[in-house]
Amino acid sequence: MGPEPHLKFFLHFIDNPVGFVVSFLQTGLSVVEGSGCMKKVDIEYKHIDMNNEKLERIINSALEEFSKNDYEKASTNNIVKNAGVSRGLLYHYFKNKEELFNFVIKHLVETTFDELEKDIDWSEQDFFERIRQSFIVKMKISKKYPYLLDFYFSNNNEKALNETKLQAAEYYKVFTDKFYKENVDFSKFKDDIDLDKTINTIVLTLKGMSRIILKDETDLEVLLKESDHYIAFFKKIFYK
Repeated sequence: MGPEPHLKFFLHFIDNPVGFVVSFLQTGLSVVEGSGCMKKVDIEYKHIDMNNEKLERIINSALEEFSKNDYEKASTNNIVKNAGVSRGLLYHYFKNKEELFNFVIKHLVETTFDELEKDIDWSEQDFFERIRQSFIVKMKISKKYPYLLDFYFSNNNEKALNETKLQAAEYYKVFTDKFYKENVDFSKFKDDIDLDKTINTIVLTLKGMSRIILKDETDLEVLLKESDHYIAFFKKIFYK
């Protein structure tokens, strides 16, 4: 059994976003044991083909527009123009700008946690390797959605962050519990340390490091390389 960390490591996903993004799905979502989360977006927006390439263009165009403008000034005309789709298609999918905005965040939340569930090697027992894998997943998602970082880091991101935290609440609770407790070997840590405080120190340091780097550097390879340095450092200090 692992500790009960009071840390919110994956708030890292929400606060710095690749969360983020990460960041996402309404309370009330159902969890299917062993297979991640039920896709509420698929249910709520069942009239939308989620595998439609035009939808991906709309999402990326919306992320760009909302990152460059605050919500009120963001233009659906710009979104359809940059996505190369008609206004009729946009309004076939979404009733208004608010519904589009909320959909984008819900979609990002589900995509983030689905990718984490799928790509993390749950047989990996090393705590640090599991954290490293989460960075790699974030890199993968940010490449799919190039304006994701700008969407959250822009000066206009308060609405996005608030909605993301709301949408992510249920995913967050279930996923972090699994991340910290399922098949993690805490016996690698030194016996004479306070494990909860140690994990707090590690996670808060990596969280702060991520924020600092991502404010000036959009190449996530740089973030991964720097996180590797910190992980090696922490292993020397805290492992037996």
